Amino acid sequence: MSKRSVAVLNFGTRHLSVLIGSRSVNGTFDIHGSAESEYGGYMNGEFLEPEKLTVAVQDTIAKAENNAFCKITHLYIGVPAEFSAVVVKDVNIDFPRRKRIKEEDVEKLFELADDFSASATHSVINRCPIYYVLDDGSKVIDPRGKITQTIDATLSFVLAEKEFLGTVNKILSPLHFETIDYFSEPLSETLFLLAPEVRDNVAILVDCGYLSTSVSLVMGDGLLCLRSFSLGGGHIMADLCSAFKISPKQAEQLKQDIAFNIELSPEDFYQVQSQNSESEDLKFNAIEVNQVAKSRVVQIGKMIKKCLDDFDFEYPDYIPVMITGGGVCYMKGATNIISKIVDRDVQIIVPPVPQMDKPVSSASLSVLDLALKQRKSSPIMVLIKIFKRK
Repeated sequence: MSKRSVAVLNFGTRHLSVLIGSRSVNGTFDIHGSAESEYGGYMNGEFLEPEKLTVAVQDTIAKAENNAFCKITHLYIGVPAEFSAVVVKDVNIDFPRRKRIKEEDVEKLFELADDFSASATHSVINRCPIYYVLDDGSKVIDPRGKITQTIDATLSFVLAEKEFLGTVNKILSPLHFETIDYFSEPLSETLFLLAPEVRDNVAILVDCGYLSTSVSLVMGDGLLCLRSFSLGGGHIMADLCSAFKISPKQAEQLKQDIAFNIELSPEDFYQVQSQNSESEDLKFNAIEVNQVAKSRVVQIGKMIKKCLDDFDFEYPDYIPVMITGGGVCYMKGATNIISKIVDRDVQIIVPPVPQMDKPVSSASLSVLDLALKQRKSSPIMVLIKIFKRK
């Protein structure tokens, strides 16, 4: 594998994906190889078909290597929200006299706050600053080079379940990678999809996937809060299967055609292909289809609102909800339904990458972006060297 390229493994709730890529001359990506495999996914923090997981992961990695004509030596893995937790801590240091802050001073702050080594259930995978406060009361994202006698820090730690890490490590052990690194998928998405000036205040990012939805509250370069629940686009598809007695493939096609933002008449219908190529296409009353799908979108919206209400940090009412993922973003008008429930503007956000700017690609491209940044910097200094800001 080229020194300039990285390989990332992402666990979606419907697909496993592996990307092998490097940074292009225009700052986006050159994808050298990729692979995607459908698998059982996960719900409520557990894999649904654990007995098939090893084969699915190893086969997907092998396919990506074949497509890229290379052997993966270093693998970066995105940890989904359902296997994660976020803890925010406040720490401070008082110096004998005013001094210029160095990198080792910042590292000391994180060492003071990081007391998670004794945890039996979780391990730290990412640590990032929310902000620092100097002795003159100024609030900064990067304190290095600033002169102060005291420094107060609000720091964010993302922890992954040790059971998840152990399961994945066991699966990957026979492949003999030189290194395996874990990144928080929700953190990667916030850093990649949301501009720094948006994060410097407070931002909300929702990733609604196939079986799971995550809700992140972000400030600066770190997560303030993280919640998840096991509802997504796959539940809408299952509802359509049940209501109209059609196959999952037909239900997915029907789901993609749904439009909540137009006025329907009793004569309007949606059309999907018949499973028998010789039969006519199937037609379904559009109003009835919308009613079935809307009830589940409403449920997802209510769960997002519950997550927002449960957050311990206060944030302005005008902050919009940015939503990505393949769960509801492709359904026209679904964001309007969710907006009314959460009482906030809801906007779809996609990767800022030409020809790859699709909501369903947000997670894998975000982890790839963070891995490429990490490759350039010291592994232990995830907090500063990756996230430089003037």
